[in-house]
Amino acid sequence: MALRDTWFYASDSRVFDASVRTRGAYFASDYLGGLVVVGAITAAILLTGIFYARYWAAVIGVLIIVGLVAAYSSGQSAWAFAERQSAKTLTTGEFPYLDRVQGACRTSIISVAGRSYLAGQWAPGGGGMFGGVRCGSIDFYRGWKYILRSRLPTGDGIDYDFAFAGRTEASASYVVVVTSQAVSPAKSSYYIQGYPMSNPAKPWKHKVPSGPGEYSIAGKAMQLGPLIVVPEYWGKETSSMDEQTKLTALNAATGKLVWTVRCPRRAMTAGQAMQLSEKSQPIEISCRNASSGSAETYHVGVDGKLRLIR
Repeated sequence: MALRDTWFYASDSRVFDASVRTRGAYFASDYLGGLVVVGAITAAILLTGIFYARYWAAVIGVLIIVGLVAAYSSGQSAWAFAERQSAKTLTTGEFPYLDRVQGACRTSIISVAGRSYLAGQWAPGGGGMFGGVRCGSIDFYRGWKYILRSRLPTGDGIDYDFAFAGRTEASASYVVVVTSQAVSPAKSSYYIQGYPMSNPAKPWKHKVPSGPGEYSIAGKAMQLGPLIVVPEYWGKETSSMDEQTKLTALNAATGKLVWTVRCPRRAMTAGQAMQLSEKSQPIEISCRNASSGSAETYHVGVDGKLRLIR
């Protein structure tokens, strides 16, 4: 290991984090490099030391030198191969965020075109969903390369574990969606924030509206093709049941409103909306019939139209 990053084993400029190097991947180059050093010392002793001018020492010394040339060449090849693998890991692999970053809360990871992208929630000294220090910052990595840290406004915290929302219509970039909660003495406000991976420094933001004397809650965001669909719950502070629910669809790339869907007038949602098996499939929403009390299930597609499931 002492020969690494020296004239003997010059580092690859693409390996910007030496900690990615593992003993197993570099065993061959380290072993051969050690043989070269030991062999060179032995040959020098045989050819110039107390055994100088002895026939047998000269023969052995020459044979060692021949072997050193082969070992040096093999060691260089093994080193170059290991460095290429390390460079590939740094470019496309998953950064060990939870192990390396003090204060890390949780991560979301996705592979795009063979390259790992990571978004990690962070709080000073660690944090969590409830109690203690809330996770209020997001770190972005492309492979092992740090991109930036986005800090939510003071008092805001991430309420839902976020996830990559998927491919957008406009490009092959992905969007990280976060449901955050801003806590004030009077009441809480919920926001949906989207971070396009092409430029996470400029996220879009959608506030869940609420009327006077009401509270608003954003459910876990779901992906529906190129859209981000957010269940938005409106209720009264004294009520234990959400009195009105709608689905709001936002453009994943820009955060602009695309459509809003509520249950039919004769029905009232029970506050249940779920993502079906595939992200391109409709979202299922359950509505409770106000007159009969029975539940009705609807599918909502990319077009934003309700379709009753009978």
